[in-house]
Amino acid sequence: MREASIVHIPHELITADLRSLGHGLAFGSLELAHADELPFSAVANLPANLRAELFIFDYWIQNADRALGAAGGNPNLLVASGTPLAMIDHGNAFDTEFNLPDFLDHHVFSAHRFRWLGIPERQDWEARATEAIQLVSALWNSIPDEWHENSHGENQHQMTLENVLFLLNRFSSDQNAFWAPLLIS
Repeated sequence: MREASIVHIPHELITADLRSLGHGLAFGSLELAHADELPFSAVANLPANLRAELFIFDYWIQNADRALGAAGGNPNLLVASGTPLAMIDHGNAFDTEFNLPDFLDHHVFSAHRFRWLGIPERQDWEARATEAIQLVSALWNSIPDEWHENSHGENQHQMTLENVLFLLNRFSSDQNAFWAPLLIS
């Protein structure tokens, strides 16, 4: 797991095209030296299991912001020599306006959703997801208040712990509704 911390973004660094990012306190992670965005040509070189796992993770947290195709996109995945693939930018996780057809059409690893056809694979993933959910409340409560605010001191999202837990638990509350959309071509 990569280390993370609160970073301070000086007002002077914000140019007109970066204004929406804001200045002040922000979430940051350690620098990944010499990293590049994952090119479409490298997708097939990644292990199939990793592609399937990243796809199901984004589906689970409703993060549609990992699109990539032959014409380009925004995969929010970094590659660097000698390091594992790095997932970045989860700013659209738990999206209340998540569009499933668009997600299935554009997610960089959408073709790997069929790995989840098998019951044993789904049961294994559900067991791991259930374990992860047990950590969510403690993690949520450890988030500093300032991470919920933008640079103007305004609440930057309508997300609540209850909403996040509801979303994360949907695989257990209605398995058919959770899995069925992934199993059709």
